[in-house]
Amino acid sequence: MKEVFLAIFMSFFSIPVFADDRKEVLLHETNEYQILHVTDQNEEYIKFIGFMMQYTTYNLNIAFQQTGVDTLYINSYGGLAMESYDLGYMLKSNDINVVVDENDSCISACAFAVSIQENITLKNEGGLLFHMPYSDSIPASMSLHQYRKTSNISLLYTMKYMLENNFSIEFIEIIIRNGDVNKFVSVESVEELNKFKVDNILGNSVGEYRVIHMR
Repeated sequence: MKEVFLAIFMSFFSIPVFADDRKEVLLHETNEYQILHVTDQNEEYIKFIGFMMQYTTYNLNIAFQQTGVDTLYINSYGGLAMESYDLGYMLKSNDINVVVDENDSCISACAFAVSIQENITLKNEGGLLFHMPYSDSIPASMSLHQYRKTSNISLLYTMKYMLENNFSIEFIEIIIRNGDVNKFVSVESVEELNKFKVDNILGNSVGEYRVIHMR
């Protein structure tokens, strides 16, 4: 079922454009994702389409090295949490510009990967859609400090990743306490995203977000 969905997903977003001023070169392809080198008028970028799975970061890093471009267009419904954190750090350390185009999506693992970047453009209507990694949710009666003593490594790494990148405790709690896998926290603009970031990780910043249900 996943393979069928991915095939439809990729075919929809990868319709070739035959205009003379646009060129797409497939650099890497798996059952889960595609990496393209796109030249469009005066713009040149890497395009990622699909799910972030094993070796996504490695293969994207190779693509940037081979082409020398510094911009990533991304259209992703998520993937592996740990892979998304590796990708986030790779993009940030290499000063890669990130764009979510008008008709594209950045959900789950994708939102974590791109949210820490300095140069990000959100052209799409939904913005970034977050939810906690797939694991047990935190009991309402338990503090984050208590949970850190008993939680699995994936969720602990999520907290570490977000704290290191200056997200406020309040925003981390919003994400991690959202245990419904069909419910996403939507941050619709870069300006709103930045309101959740603080110079001091113990500070409190409360930006605007909304919770949406995916059907």
